[in-house]
Amino acid sequence: MGEEKGEVLEAVLKETVDLESIPIEEVFENLRCTKEGLTSSAAQERLGIFGHNKLEEKKVFKLWLTRNGKVVYAVKVHGN
Repeated sequence: MGEEKGEVLEAVLKETVDLESIPIEEVFENLRCTKEGLTSSAAQERLGIFGHNKLEEKKVFKLWLTRNGKVVYAVKVHGN
């Protein structure tokens, strides 16, 4: 069952399962969890598969050029 479990979680990771369009019971089945949550060992296993649940940070630089008090040009650059 361990291999099957990993395959199902990989399918979720690759977004081949649309969790928003299936009944909640099937969501729990696909995610191999319950409404009570995960055990500590299951959470550690998924951390290894999916990584931490955090957004990537990006720096944003803005440049505003004005003429006579009016904005005539704006630049927004995303960097690492």
